[in-house]
Amino acid sequence: DVQVQFLGRTTNLHSVWDGGLIRARGLRESAWDELLQHRLQTANPQQFLDGTVVDWANQSHDLARDKAYALPPSRQLDVTYATSRALLIEEALIRAGVRLGHLVNRALDPGYARN
Repeated sequence: DVQVQFLGRTTNLHSVWDGGLIRARGLRESAWDELLQHRLQTANPQQFLDGTVVDWANQSHDLARDKAYALPPSRQLDVTYATSRALLIEEALIRAGVRLGHLVNRALDPGYARN
């Protein structure tokens, strides 16, 4: 329900975070894949598995509260807003992929171990 101007277009904040920030990067799917694969190789994926699913949900909530809803009074989100949130989006995509893979492996493979 939070209406904003994102890069000159009226939309809602949910839409901005649901795909607008990704589209604003202007990367093709293959470029996103390459970028995220590189970032994953330089990260420690095990760190994303710490905690419980509830902890993960709370972490996402805290990021939304502290970053997504940290809006300028004008609610005009420009390139500066998009650029400053790009790293958060990349990290969220990596974290979500690692966590989803972990949950699927754990559900389907009785011999799966996190390490």
